[in-house]
Amino acid sequence: MLSMSFCLFFILSSYSQSVERGFVSMFNGKNLSGWDGMKGLWKVENGAIVGETKVANEQTSFLYWMGGEPADFEMRYRIRVVGKEGNSGVQIRSQKLPDYQTLGYQADFDATGYCVGTLYRYERKPVATFAQRGDSVLIDADGKSVVKKFADPTKLLDAFKKGDWNDFRILAKGKKVTLWMNGVLMCAVEDHETKYTLPKGIIALQLHSGEPMRVEYKDLRIRVDK
Repeated sequence: MLSMSFCLFFILSSYSQSVERGFVSMFNGKNLSGWDGMKGLWKVENGAIVGETKVANEQTSFLYWMGGEPADFEMRYRIRVVGKEGNSGVQIRSQKLPDYQTLGYQADFDATGYCVGTLYRYERKPVATFAQRGDSVLIDADGKSVVKKFADPTKLLDAFKKGDWNDFRILAKGKKVTLWMNGVLMCAVEDHETKYTLPKGIIALQLHSGEPMRVEYKDLRIRVDK
């Protein structure tokens, strides 16, 4: 455990740049060192991680961050989807699957704004998007949800900068995960259903299947609770 903790600290420290106090950079701005993804889909351009498909892509693919599997943490990053269509997001507390797939929580994002600011989990029933924009959700151990609407989801979308860079903040603390976009609270969940949750896991960036698309990430940084 001590050696693993030291390794994680070393990896995080190696990316340290000028970031907020307590945070470390997850990306060196130059290459994909510290990340692992399918060849041909991911690259670095102009200081940003770029996921891009030139033709229709049948399979969603993920870029894994190799810096550890944090449990309680705060992550901040900027994201932009170029073009009229395209879907992406950041996986947290997730597990690796074969062929650069993942399973777990995702802070969702797309070019149109439809799923921006929501929390998603593939195969979760009855619905994969379990925290909509503007919702505070409490899920008990049996999967029953109590939803409180704290804001109009349409009004919250006013914070969305379509086709431009959007700043995201994810806070994961115990059973709670909270998501902000451009300084505006988007959704929050307190999840006690262990069937669909992990106490810790990998972080990964998504390049969605479908029509050709391009997603860009930069200024990725994280603060991991000891």
